[in-house]
Amino acid sequence: MIDETCNFLYHQSTYIWDKIGFSRRKKLRISETTITEGFIFDLWQFAERAKLGIEILEAKSEKTNGNDVEIFVELGGEFASFPCQAKIMDRNGKYVKIGHRVDPDLQIDLLISYARREGAVPGYLFYNHEVDPATLTALQAYRAFELSHWGVSWAPAIAIDVMYFHYTRTGRKKVKKVPGFKTLHPHTGRPLADLICQMLHFPKPWKTELTDYGTKNGYEVKFRKDSTVRDDGDWSSFTPAGRIGFVTNADLTKSVETRGKNRPDFDPKYRIVFSLERPQRAIYSIS
Repeated sequence: MIDETCNFLYHQSTYIWDKIGFSRRKKLRISETTITEGFIFDLWQFAERAKLGIEILEAKSEKTNGNDVEIFVELGGEFASFPCQAKIMDRNGKYVKIGHRVDPDLQIDLLISYARREGAVPGYLFYNHEVDPATLTALQAYRAFELSHWGVSWAPAIAIDVMYFHYTRTGRKKVKKVPGFKTLHPHTGRPLADLICQMLHFPKPWKTELTDYGTKNGYEVKFRKDSTVRDDGDWSSFTPAGRIGFVTNADLTKSVETRGKNRPDFDPKYRIVFSLERPQRAIYSIS
């Protein structure tokens, strides 16, 4: 099952690499949001048809960001969390929206603060298509990845914060240099498929590595039980069980009130849960 999941992730990276290249050549509109939504649907559809250990959860709250995604990966019966912000590379090979603000805060600060609070590992999902010959040659010499496997890459947000942001004399934090594909890859960023698959195949050393990562950066990386990932009241499955009974207005009001309290500033719309086995769902729930 792990091999099928990995093969599909590499396929999706190739698909996104080619899609961005085609869209740019034909001057078609493409954005982080459209790629993320397509990626989510493709993961869901393939997992459903092939019965893979992938589940997509969607936030019940409407106050979410479609470019915010939280990835969970099973490591020895527990799950590590990777909250991610998606960015697409522009025609010049730069991630020009990396310094986006959710007034007055920088998006990267909200992402890192959320991760520290939740005991997670913050990162960026980069959607890429590179055409520079020198960069492509360098990538080909790096490990055993095909060029198109870099279509979806992941890079740690804390490292990007240190390398590309600084404080001005007035105390305002801003981007000092816009990162690009060739400045981040292959050393800071890595193919998302490789990251996920390495963790699924080798959970014990990865659990140690993530624990050490948290310690190095001054906080504790936490590993969550399955029930706190899937049965959180703020989330619903893309493929919910049928329900016997009905929902009253009181139920809806209570649910909305619960979700509205203490919401974090980083508001992911989707959770992608990668497991070793396909989760078992009830056929019906009774209310």
